[in-house]
Parts: sequence; structure tokens; C-alpha cells
Amino acid sequence: MNCKWQTLIFKMSFWLFLEIFLGALGLDGMADYSEFVFDQKALRQRSDRIAIVS
Repeated sequence: MNCKWQTLIFKMSFWLFLEIFLGALGLDGMADYSEFVFDQKALRQRSDRIAIVS
């Protein structure tokens, strides 16, 4: 159980550090845009499933 907490704290700390670092460099917007672009495939798959159900 202790190992899971350590992993969680490490991942959250790493994410927070990257957000602050990229924000200071002005690259946070680019990272958000890349998440949007790469998530388009998942959005298309979801909309196809919804169309099939309805």
C-alpha cells in the first residue's frame, strides 16, 4: 500500500513540475494542442459507436 502512495505522489509531482516548467516556457499551449490532436481518433471512435447504437 505504501508503494502505491509513493508512486501516486511521484506521478503527481512530476506532472505538476512539467505543467509549471512548460507554462514558464510558453509551451503548455502546444502540449494541450497535441493532446487535442491525438485525442481526435478516440473522439471519432466514440461518435461512431453512438451512431451505431442510435
